[in-house]
Amino acid sequence: MDGDTSAGPVLYDVEAKSGSYRPDPSSYDGSRPVLGFLNGRNGSVWWCNGTEFLYRVDPSILVVPDHEGLDLTHISALCSDHLGHIWFATPQGVFRHDASFLGSGKVYKASFPTDSRKPIVSMDVAVDGTLWAASFGNGLMGLHPDGRLEHYNAERGGIDPNVLSVKVRKDEVWASTLTGMVRVRNAKPESFASPGVGFMFMVMPMPDGTVLGATDGSGLVRWKNGQLNPISEEGPRTYYSVVSDGRGEVWAAGAATGLCQLGDTICIGADRPPFDGDLFTLTGIGNHLLVFGSTGCAAYDPETGYWVDLTERLGLEGVEAELNAVCHDDEGALWLACSKGLLRLTPAPWHFDARYEAVISDIRVGNSDVEVTPEIFTDFDRNSFTFRYTAPCYTEPSALRFEYRLVGLNNRAVMTREREVSYPALSPGSYTFEVRAFIGEDPMDAAWTSVRIHVAPPWWQRPWVVIGAVLLFAALVIWGIRARERHLLDIQRMEQEQVRFQLEALRSQVDPHFLFNSFNTLVDLIETDEKKAVDHVGDLSTFFRNILQVRDSALITVREELTLLRTYFALEQRRFGEAIQLEVQVPEEALQRQIVPLTLQLVVENAIKHNRASLEEPLMIQILTMDDYLIISNPVRERLSPPHSTGFGLSSIQKRYAALIKKQVEIGSSNGVFTVKIPLLT
Repeated sequence: MDGDTSAGPVLYDVEAKSGSYRPDPSSYDGSRPVLGFLNGRNGSVWWCNGTEFLYRVDPSILVVPDHEGLDLTHISALCSDHLGHIWFATPQGVFRHDASFLGSGKVYKASFPTDSRKPIVSMDVAVDGTLWAASFGNGLMGLHPDGRLEHYNAERGGIDPNVLSVKVRKDEVWASTLTGMVRVRNAKPESFASPGVGFMFMVMPMPDGTVLGATDGSGLVRWKNGQLNPISEEGPRTYYSVVSDGRGEVWAAGAATGLCQLGDTICIGADRPPFDGDLFTLTGIGNHLLVFGSTGCAAYDPETGYWVDLTERLGLEGVEAELNAVCHDDEGALWLACSKGLLRLTPAPWHFDARYEAVISDIRVGNSDVEVTPEIFTDFDRNSFTFRYTAPCYTEPSALRFEYRLVGLNNRAVMTREREVSYPALSPGSYTFEVRAFIGEDPMDAAWTSVRIHVAPPWWQRPWVVIGAVLLFAALVIWGIRARERHLLDIQRMEQEQVRFQLEALRSQVDPHFLFNSFNTLVDLIETDEKKAVDHVGDLSTFFRNILQVRDSALITVREELTLLRTYFALEQRRFGEAIQLEVQVPEEALQRQIVPLTLQLVVENAIKHNRASLEEPLMIQILTMDDYLIISNPVRERLSPPHSTGFGLSSIQKRYAALIKKQVEIGSSNGVFTVKIPLLT
């Protein structure tokens, strides 16, 4: 591998890896040897090791997970000084290191009192070298270069010991607490109570002598001439961070607030990452504002109004940062304390550029590939086009999006992540296919890449062709109308069959013979066994009530159907006694399948109606399952005088199942056994 990738081939399955801190080159995992390196034009380095992935490291990103035995994944506060040092606080204490973090550098530990229950959450360094630290629970502390420690809390200084942030301006130290704002000048602390509810997350001294505070409940507040007042009653009430951009404009952000500009309190981006999750910090770098949250990192350009998602570009997927634990060193690098460790960012202009040059890589006309040229001519019978396009994007290829349109067919632009689009059977004429690439939600001012295509008209445009086309169209319309009429007639017949089935099913249950036989059975039971008579009346009532409940249902479960059948069979068995018997062998999983209501009752009724039954030779009706079918069988014993049959029961079941599924209801008789196979539905 050598050369440059700026105009190289399309890369697939590219896994972008952020930079990692390795003071000793031998610490690289050599389980698979590196087979080749490639220097990108933007300064990144690519390598391969024989796997399906290409690996990339960006020198503008440095991650320091640990150093000299210190775990840097739990930094709670961070700042830099004018001597090129980085100060950071961990549960083990406060430490200083060179901003370069070279392997030869040493860590210096400051003599601050540490308490893991009262962590240091913010730090800042004065011009004279004094390191000021805000502790949540242990007040405000200042460590002078000579080792002298100033300490302000409820006992010494009368301030709230829960300090959330600290900033130094000239000879003044400003801090925010749970109750408001604190100023330390000439070793004398002075407190200013918050004008509303909520505590103050952050303070920011301004060049005009005022001090801004980001609060939880009162929005942004301003200290001026000894007074602390809300800036505006409009906008969100909770802000975590406040910064000033290169033009001197003040911006603030909080959970789900979006990015809000001080003044008219205009908030933008509230419905996009990272504002759709927890917010960690807001800071500025160059001409951009950077927002870090649990759903990513985004940059905003106040001059153009453009957003750029930096999550994949900076390798920040799933990174959790400490609140407002961010600073800049004297070389302009951005430092961030996060769950990966200490993160240093020196982004280049290309990191903030969401514009990518789209490339049309292949064009297929009909079934043939053609050369990609600015203008393509084709005949009327080769008028199907397929365009394949891509864009050189190796930092976050999975986030690449495209916008395309075919001017002359439909000027509306379509956004997609696909890299291919087809236009079948274009009419004769001239068109322009245009495509552009971008990352994010807005293509901004990305340039279009285009190709002109010309489809020649046919030479055989004659009147008889037009007349034939008109006649064919008329025939198709007539055929479509008739097909629609046939379809409507089929639907009408189905509905009529449904109504007929419901009426016939209900009629069969209130048949005078059925009622007469049931009542005769009831009279006999009253005279012989009153308890069975009561049970018979209950079953008769339950049977008719259940029929009324399910007769309008399209499908019910096999369990429900068997409940109906058992109630019906109990009524008939009190009439026939042990001359009729029912055996059900249906597994649990089949009970959850579905069936047309009253199907089993009609089949069993048909068996009792058309076959002889006696105590010497009982009629055994069996129900079991096999291969997604419910099988009902009984021996064939034709009566000497066959009863009158409407021919409706079994045929109606077949018709209803034919309308539902392709499987048919199978009815047949073999070896003296009559069998009905009912398909089980899901």
